[in-house]
Amino acid sequence: MTLGPGRAHVCAFKSNATIGNDNDSLNYDDRVRDLTLESIYDIRELQSGLRGTVSMKVDFIFERPSMLHGANSNGYNASHEVAQAMWAPCAYEAVLNNPGKTIEKNNVSSAELNENTMASFAFKLRSTREGSNSIRPLIDSNIRAMLCNTRWDSPLGLDCLAAYSPANQGVIEEQIPQMNTVDAPKGYTYWGASDEPFDGFDRVILFDIPRDDLVSLGQLQHASIGRFSYEPTYIVGNSYANLRIPLTDWRASISDTFSTAARGLGNAAIPGRFNLYDASYLVNEELWDSYIFTTIPQVADNRSGDDPELSDAYLDALLAGEVRLPNARFLPYQPPGSSFDKNTLQMASSGRSKNGGFYHNAGHLLVDGAFNVNSTSVDAWEAFLSGTHGLPYRKLDSNGRVTDFASDVEGVRFPRVKSVLGGPMETDRVDENYWIGFRSLDADEVRKLAVQIVTVIKKRGPFLTLGEFVNRQLESGEEGQRGALQAALDATVNQGLDSSFEKEANASGIPQYSSQGAGFPGQLLQGDVLQALSPCMTVRSDSFTIRAYGESREGAGSKVLARVWCEAKVQRYPDPVKDASGSPDALTELIEPTSRFGRSFRILSFRWLSPNEI
Repeated sequence: MTLGPGRAHVCAFKSNATIGNDNDSLNYDDRVRDLTLESIYDIRELQSGLRGTVSMKVDFIFERPSMLHGANSNGYNASHEVAQAMWAPCAYEAVLNNPGKTIEKNNVSSAELNENTMASFAFKLRSTREGSNSIRPLIDSNIRAMLCNTRWDSPLGLDCLAAYSPANQGVIEEQIPQMNTVDAPKGYTYWGASDEPFDGFDRVILFDIPRDDLVSLGQLQHASIGRFSYEPTYIVGNSYANLRIPLTDWRASISDTFSTAARGLGNAAIPGRFNLYDASYLVNEELWDSYIFTTIPQVADNRSGDDPELSDAYLDALLAGEVRLPNARFLPYQPPGSSFDKNTLQMASSGRSKNGGFYHNAGHLLVDGAFNVNSTSVDAWEAFLSGTHGLPYRKLDSNGRVTDFASDVEGVRFPRVKSVLGGPMETDRVDENYWIGFRSLDADEVRKLAVQIVTVIKKRGPFLTLGEFVNRQLESGEEGQRGALQAALDATVNQGLDSSFEKEANASGIPQYSSQGAGFPGQLLQGDVLQALSPCMTVRSDSFTIRAYGESREGAGSKVLARVWCEAKVQRYPDPVKDASGSPDALTELIEPTSRFGRSFRILSFRWLSPNEI
């Protein structure tokens, strides 16, 4: 089976599947309707002489508290791949003291026993237009979680896993809509605004698989690093507060209020209290001020040993400015006592010591035009945000192959994925590009966004670290609900989109004006902005203009005999200030300077000023 970009697919067990067999390729088939019908007709054959009508009652139960993909009936076996574990009862009725679901169909005739009356048990991801008690599916749950447990969602008071719709629960008697193999051939399903073909979409593109070297920490928002279902789908660079955790903290100690006797789960409750953690807050705090992608070619990368970009000749060309690094904002620099060559830049680390290219390569780069995020200039922010104006994008065909580059973007965009099936979507023209394309902002929207960012910075700043800028603040109220960039986005460009694509999320604890569509391509995440612009963001200026004044007076009197003004432009460099007690090895000092004065400053220019320049 080949999944095209954005496709969702449903498979059925083949008729010869055996529980506990870890050879998945033999067990699944995309002929869902045919295989389900086959099972129904098997039931009819067992009921020999079936004529007239029959009453059917089907109980679905969990044999044990979780479903482990690839696990056999004897429990988890290390030889079996575990793709997802779920603990997600969807009914209040207890069957054999296990949570489950009951489907009843009375007086079914043999003629009616077909694909339109099949009994089914389905977990359906929430859409962006759920009814009451709705959440933000990509923000308040992790649709890629390996471990899923409703008991972690206790503070939300939901009936099933947060990522899944509660519509398919309880005892039902009506016909169950099945996939139409004409509209959704061979197991393709609909999602987005609905799971029906009328207003759902058969392709929803959310994640990027990197095919080139990463250039921005923001690209890590696509990494599936969230293990648990209570975490957000996008962790890195994003900053929405976790609804299960107080705004004033990054963790919460909760108890299992889901596993009640009324649900038949009294004996399955987690005893005592357990902790939940704000994964985004913790990851952002650690990541943004400690790491960068230098984009300097590495042997241990996706390159072979004879790749020309691994040669000293290529590195010499980089240093000479004849070619540019993948992140063109990074300029090669050769610190005193070091060399910009493969022996230095591709040096492997050894043991637990802080040595090797991983630790010192950042000291061999300068940033061309770093932007201070503490700026309160609307014009500066507008110019910075406009850096992706008219940025071309790669077009995919229906099979996921790159066909060409398109340049029909008239506005500013912050691309979440590198290659798209669709194209630009504008605020007043919401279409299928909400799911398969990207958001495009016009000049007025960029200006409004810049104004709002400055408003938020004046209220929350100054930020001492990038992690502090990216994260929400551990405070009650608006500052604790989301990070600075996300607050500005949600107050401007993410407001007022077509209600046929998304509705407001209204579950208890969700901030006002929060959309169920948050995190889908039509709604901008701050991670999207960081993905495009973070490589040149900083919280301080490394270049300064310093002016000084001096005067000469007559004796102890007040008469000024002469005045002078001067100006120097100074830049901070990676080089540490030399200290007599420091290491003679330049790379060791570069990694951890021993001098208490830190990095050095260089005077780039100096001039005397005339009085009319003051």
